[in-house]
Amino acid sequence: MKRLNLIISIVLVCLCSAASAQQERGDVELSISGLYLKSVGSDFGFSSGTVNGKIGFFVTDNFEIGVFPSLTISSTTTTRPRFDSRGRIIGEEKETTTETTFGSGSFMTVSLLANAKTVPYFGGQFYIPDFDNTDVSYAGVYAGSKFFLTEKAFFELSGNYLFAISEATEGGLLLFSAGFGFLF
Repeated sequence: MKRLNLIISIVLVCLCSAASAQQERGDVELSISGLYLKSVGSDFGFSSGTVNGKIGFFVTDNFEIGVFPSLTISSTTTTRPRFDSRGRIIGEEKETTTETTFGSGSFMTVSLLANAKTVPYFGGQFYIPDFDNTDVSYAGVYAGSKFFLTEKAFFELSGNYLFAISEATEGGLLLFSAGFGFLF
């Protein structure tokens, strides 16, 4: 098993070292990414997973605009004490609810390099996380890097900070995501 892992690692390193991005004006990018978060250390548990698809169009070699749909599945668990007939705590009760939401957003990205193995980028986005509650919306900035595995296929890591722009929401979102994509 160790020998197989070593062989796979060597092949990936060779592929990645030979790969150089070839994003050009007119290319279309299709990618999928995901993120997961979970609260810890409290009586209130929250976990959420989001999957984003993304389609972008390169207006120039370094400037991309596009849209993305999102699917979020959230689970909330609340723990309460359970009492006997005398009012003494005899255990706890947990209540879990699960919710699925669909949303969408738009983005614009500036790539700092167009033809490299690693392409760092930054940009801005607008995001509505739930079509059933369009009173909640966010805008923000992000930065990340694409690591090209071949000339047109890449692995991507990014960090996003989104601030609430609607009166129905306060605060912001700090998101980290990972995904794969292709240029056509």
